[in-house]
Amino acid sequence: MSSYVVKRGFAAVKEDGLRSFIWSKRWLLLREQTLTFHRNENTYQALALIFLKEVESVQRTDHKPYCFEVVTKDKSYFISCRSDEELYSWMDEIYQRSPLMGIGNPTNFVHQVHVGFDLNSGAFTGLPQDWRNLLESSNISKDEITKNPQAVLDVLEFYTENLKQTQENAIYSTSSQMDNLSMSSGPSGSPSPSNSSGERPRGDSLSQRGPPRPDRGPSDRYTEERERQPRQPRGVPVPQSGRSASAAASSGRAPPPSSRTGRSTEDLNDGGSSFSDRSTAGGREYDASMNPRSSSRPSPRPEPSIASSTPSAAAAIAAAAAARDPEREREQRRREQQEREREREMELELERERAREKELQRERDREKDRERERLRSEREREREKERQRLDSERKQREREREQEEKAAAIAAASLPPSVETNATAAASANGPETTSPTNVILTSKKKKDKDVRLSTLSEGQIMDKLRTIVTKSDPTSMYQKIKMVGEGASGKVYLARPTSSAAPNGPSTVAIKQMDLKRQPRKELLVNEILIMRDSSHPNIVNYLDSFLVKEDLWLVLEYMEGGTLTNIIDNNTITEPQIAVICNETAKGLQHLHQRSIIHRDIKSDNILLGSSGQVKITDFGYCARLTADRGKRATMVGTPYWMAPEVVKQKEYGPKVDMWSLGIMAIECIEGEPPYLDEDPLKALYLIATNGTPTLKNPEKLSSQFKNFLGRCLEVDVTKRASSDELVLHPFLKSASGLAILAPLVAPKKRK
Repeated sequence: MSSYVVKRGFAAVKEDGLRSFIWSKRWLLLREQTLTFHRNENTYQALALIFLKEVESVQRTDHKPYCFEVVTKDKSYFISCRSDEELYSWMDEIYQRSPLMGIGNPTNFVHQVHVGFDLNSGAFTGLPQDWRNLLESSNISKDEITKNPQAVLDVLEFYTENLKQTQENAIYSTSSQMDNLSMSSGPSGSPSPSNSSGERPRGDSLSQRGPPRPDRGPSDRYTEERERQPRQPRGVPVPQSGRSASAAASSGRAPPPSSRTGRSTEDLNDGGSSFSDRSTAGGREYDASMNPRSSSRPSPRPEPSIASSTPSAAAAIAAAAAARDPEREREQRRREQQEREREREMELELERERAREKELQRERDREKDRERERLRSEREREREKERQRLDSERKQREREREQEEKAAAIAAASLPPSVETNATAAASANGPETTSPTNVILTSKKKKDKDVRLSTLSEGQIMDKLRTIVTKSDPTSMYQKIKMVGEGASGKVYLARPTSSAAPNGPSTVAIKQMDLKRQPRKELLVNEILIMRDSSHPNIVNYLDSFLVKEDLWLVLEYMEGGTLTNIIDNNTITEPQIAVICNETAKGLQHLHQRSIIHRDIKSDNILLGSSGQVKITDFGYCARLTADRGKRATMVGTPYWMAPEVVKQKEYGPKVDMWSLGIMAIECIEGEPPYLDEDPLKALYLIATNGTPTLKNPEKLSSQFKNFLGRCLEVDVTKRASSDELVLHPFLKSASGLAILAPLVAPKKRK
């Protein structure tokens, strides 16, 4: 008897007969010749055993949505799964190993695994239930679905993936909002209201709007098309079929007396728990109430008593009397003896299986050790080859350098004295600035070796990196906190004044963001923000002043911006077209500075633009910045805020610095209309519109100048190759018409007075 486990997993199981109304959660093990039922995955003692050679049929039933029946010579077993995929997997495996059923495969199975679109009905086929629920609540019309079904699938995929990342970054997002708060509070120190009564909602993340993303199992992306079958209310016993009833009658076996019913139900029922009501899948609690379709089912009726569920009390009494017949008693004892022998055989087989599994595990461990040793040897050989190659290149460079020196010496010897003197003087004058191509290659290679992605480092390595970039001093002696101006999930923000021991000629007030690192799930974003702000000094970028590690806290000392965020300016003022030109011009110059250094901001919006007391415009929040390299000239990561995202980001295509230009155009519309396009739409519908509509439509385009509309067209061009770069945009006539910063002073003045 083979002990190899072909398939294993949890399912709800019930037998026919008196226990036909009891569903019990069981751990199933399918081997080449047997199917066993266990209380859980940790117990070897089987509660029931089916020899596959005795299986007469395997067929789907309507007892439950995903239920099939295994019929043996003695009885039938009903097994309920959680999906069509799981149901057909079990049926196929059992069918193939049951000799009484022939060698063919099951027929007439409807088993679709791909999501499709039916043009006749205008509906998706095979769509996962979670996506179906999202689509029904998204306000996407049937005409829009028929017009572009692929875009709908794209945004459904993007929406669920973005929700997952939003949940991971929730704490850091709060930290970013605190960053803006620290630099947008007025002189009074009161935090700027962000969601006060009457203020428009902001689209900071998908998790703030719409339903939560459902858990996605392995089969959620391509779920089979469900078979719609009638369901019986739970708790109502299903009458036996004519075949089962006649088989039970012909066997001469009588049901046990009702006084022993409680004990008989323990065969496949652990404490009477019902798998159909609550089970465990993948470590998560599965509740039938979470199925959207379960809400429409009628309430289960009270389960009838055993006596009432028995077809006939008189028949039970007659069967009990017949059981006292000596011949039948001997037959009963013989059957019980056979059952006990079968159980002993099964226990021995399970013990042998356990020993074989242990031996297989030891063999797998030995194989892993051999594989690790083989990989280590291969890596060592690769390193040796690399060392030999580098040595060969080094020797080649030395030979080339010697040849160049000899050629230079020969050429110098052949030159007249005056020419040689001038050449020597020129060489000495340019010596410190001259670098040979070979040296350039070596230098760039060394820099490339040091360019390691922060996301690939462990938390310990990230902390080591953080310690190398912060100042190793006590900030409490350098800055005096005046008052707290903000507080969030990750820490607090203070308005502070530098002391005499701080750097001279610095600002009179600063913003200190004090963050608890234990509450920061993605510390690499902090390191990334510090590195980029430290190396990106520019008049249109918020100044990074210093950073410190104080025990478990990270202190970021940043420039204090009295004017607040552009969001507050938009909410409390009507911004004119000349003022918008100045804001966009200053922002574009800051983006040009970043793009020239191969940096993408990836989160340009009004929340991340700060204004100073004299109308200065500066970019902040660099946590989602990305640095492009020769190897990674484009990115495909889903970051940013959905309503400001470019179409190529929503469609999860590769993108470059021009995504910032799209976001700048959306921010300009925000200045005109008070909010970005589609903010009032459901998030999923908004993503669909961004992916399909492309350039958004203005509410009152006739009120805008032709230069402004042309500027928006260059920013919001769907074709990335035609969209303007930052270098091109700063030369646009609309931005060239921008006046001085003084035009923004009236917008900042009300903020300063508060």
